[in-house]
Amino acid sequence: IAYTAPVTMTVSSLAVGGTISGGTTKCTSTTTTGLNLSGQTSTSLQWQQSADRITFSNVTTGTGGTTASYTTPVLTATTYYRVAVTNGACSAFSDTATMTINAASVGGTVSGSATVCTGVNSTQLTASGFTGSIIWQSSTDSTTWRDSAAATASPFTASNLTTTTWFRTKVTSGVCNSAFSTTSAKVTVSPATVAGTASPDTTVCASSNSVTVRLAGSVGSIQWQSSANGSTWSAITGATSATYTAPSLSSSTYYRARVKSGVCDSLFSNSVLVTVNPTSVAGTISGNATVCIGTNSSSVTLTGNTGSIQWQSSTDNINWGDIANATTSPYTASNLTVKTWYRARVQSGVCAAVNSSSVAISINQLSVGGTISGASLVCTGTNRDTLTLSGNTGTLQWQSSTDPSTIAFANISGATTATYNPV
Repeated sequence: IAYTAPVTMTVSSLAVGGTISGGTTKCTSTTTTGLNLSGQTSTSLQWQQSADRITFSNVTTGTGGTTASYTTPVLTATTYYRVAVTNGACSAFSDTATMTINAASVGGTVSGSATVCTGVNSTQLTASGFTGSIIWQSSTDSTTWRDSAAATASPFTASNLTTTTWFRTKVTSGVCNSAFSTTSAKVTVSPATVAGTASPDTTVCASSNSVTVRLAGSVGSIQWQSSANGSTWSAITGATSATYTAPSLSSSTYYRARVKSGVCDSLFSNSVLVTVNPTSVAGTISGNATVCIGTNSSSVTLTGNTGSIQWQSSTDNINWGDIANATTSPYTASNLTVKTWYRARVQSGVCAAVNSSSVAISINQLSVGGTISGASLVCTGTNRDTLTLSGNTGTLQWQSSTDPSTIAFANISGATTATYNPV
């Protein structure tokens, strides 16, 4: 019997892949990461990597690729790691460790600055060029910011703002530090327009005037307007402050202010009326007359005047006094006993009063016939007599009659003195 040389059948225990620790999520950076394999049964091992967790290849970078501790290179993309374990003739793989790499956060830019009116408003804001998830932030001073929890998308609509507000984005990519947008959008909120109150209504004289109208309690920019009839309005160039001084006016004019706050609707104040009275004109007076003392009546008349009338009288044409209730033309004076002058005081609204010229109503005393003396008996033919009138009042005119019973007297030409010589 012969025997072959003996051979040895070596039986390896099963290879155990073990477990990797150290897998993590990190931000793109310049640091490496250490991975450790534990619980393996092996005589040799080889670290492997994959970009898709399907196809693995032996590591060619990093350190310790064939030891239980492996240090990755600086990673810029998510990478999967495992270890190929060999124990004699047996082999196995460890579990897979994931190195998740988040791209660095990029804030990007924000656009959408606008101006709105307070109250019901809406503004669309847009973020662009960012990397990561966004949270919109707002600030009323562009310094102190607060998150808007529900605002996590772009575009974002800011609505119903009541105060000027700035908006920016806070961008976070995975575990990377947050970045903020490099620009912010400012939504300027205009306060609601308030028309305010214009004052005052006033009256001036056409000859010389200066009127200042004022607007109080308004909110917004001001533009004064004027109108001749209170219906058709036109803007006054350069009249944009709370007070406006009108040039000298010759006719009545209405004023109001158009007020507009930012982009809010315009409103109009109440209107005020500057009434312009025409300049007082005295006019022309007539009515010089002479009346008999006692029961008499005479009228004075004013024409061509502008303004209301107040008749005045004077007994010396120097000192004047108003005549009660004498405000119309003509004016009738009655039962005068002394010579009296009359004039009209004329005033148009607030304009200065002016006086007309004056007229006089002269008074004649009652006529007194007096007494004739000197009558005598003369012979027909050549004769001469002297008659004298005394105690008379008034101018005289000698008359004669051949039959006094009929009272048929005729004027004697040229016989107008107190003494008359019949021849």
